[in-house]
Amino acid sequence: MKNYKILIDGFNLGLSKGSGIKYYTQNLIILLNKYFNIKPSVLFGFDIVDTPVKEVDFMSKLTNNVETIKKTNFLKSLIDNKIIDINLQVSNIDQAYLEQYLKNNYVLNYINIYNNRLLYKKSMLKTINLNVDNKTDIFHCTYPLNINIKNSKKITTIHDVIPFVLPDVSLENKNKFFNLINNTIKTSDKIITISESSKQDILKWFDISPDKIVNTYQSINISEFQIDVKKNFVYLSEGFQIKNNEYFLFVGNIEPKKNVGRVIQAFLNINTDKKLVIVGKKAWLWEDLLKGSKAAIEKGKIVIIDYASRKDLIALYKNAFFFIFPSLYEGFGLPPLEAMACKCPVITSNTSSLPEVCDDAAIYCDPYNIESIINSMEKALNMDIAQREELIAKGIKRVEFFNEKDYTNKVLNVYKSVL
Repeated sequence: MKNYKILIDGFNLGLSKGSGIKYYTQNLIILLNKYFNIKPSVLFGFDIVDTPVKEVDFMSKLTNNVETIKKTNFLKSLIDNKIIDINLQVSNIDQAYLEQYLKNNYVLNYINIYNNRLLYKKSMLKTINLNVDNKTDIFHCTYPLNINIKNSKKITTIHDVIPFVLPDVSLENKNKFFNLINNTIKTSDKIITISESSKQDILKWFDISPDKIVNTYQSINISEFQIDVKKNFVYLSEGFQIKNNEYFLFVGNIEPKKNVGRVIQAFLNINTDKKLVIVGKKAWLWEDLLKGSKAAIEKGKIVIIDYASRKDLIALYKNAFFFIFPSLYEGFGLPPLEAMACKCPVITSNTSSLPEVCDDAAIYCDPYNIESIINSMEKALNMDIAQREELIAKGIKRVEFFNEKDYTNKVLNVYKSVL
């Protein structure tokens, strides 16, 4: 295997709040190493200067998820500063605290390079061109960024274009978002996306050749979900008064796009002794979405869990009656696959990428129609054991389709296509 020199942006890796794109980036770095022995470099943008304690400073900011941005010094930093090598193998760095995706990878830092939310507020700086001392074959941006690496090919992952598909549930400035994506398409040699649905959305809104966009999907590691989490569920069941197979599970931010408001309305209109467990942080308009369920929450009929560790989440998947995920839009939709990997049957939307991802392994509903969501939940309640087991078996088969090695091969083929 040729030793490709890949540089991956650390924009989402350095954010104080995690995201699906952060997971995507971490996973990409790990899998390139695992299957093809490619150790990508990672470019961060913390406020760190080149001193004897730069590694300690870097780890402090990374592990504490601290974003330090000096907006007033941004232009000066572009002129005066350089890319700094961060040696994470030095003796004063405790290797136990290193994330797996950073171990044995080359880490770089350029002060404030991710300043001002993707740089598009600086109208005079459509694209920033950086020099990297070590040769870089490909700069892979896992999110649209107005940054180029000189003498390097650029590949960008555009996960979705939600601000155009669902403008009412998106807070982004639509003009700035359009300019950002448009500039990204022009300055990238290839665009990766994560579903055919997202690819068609990009083609609809932007002037781009279909040949320039490659759908690699995303991957899921089924072995991650085969761990023993019995103790985790005992703790959860005692703390939240939930029982095995006695609750519908929803996982996602409490915000309009995830459609949790209609999930709650549908649930409150079905005749069942089961509970509804919602795992997700309270995001945009959460109070409006939960206001009709105050009594059910107080009675314990609806359970809200703001945060669940990875093991706790797996425990919740494994013990749920059904996973319900009628999201209005998903570029890919990883949670249904995670549920399937835990042998939890799924109800999901018949829109965006979700039918493409879940195929015949789910019950579908119209996410805009409460009656449709009610019908899907009642269908789940009326399933006999054989029907339920058949749906679970289809889910496991569907998860295998999105295996890590096939996904990494697709990404590597995109790299090869531009070199």
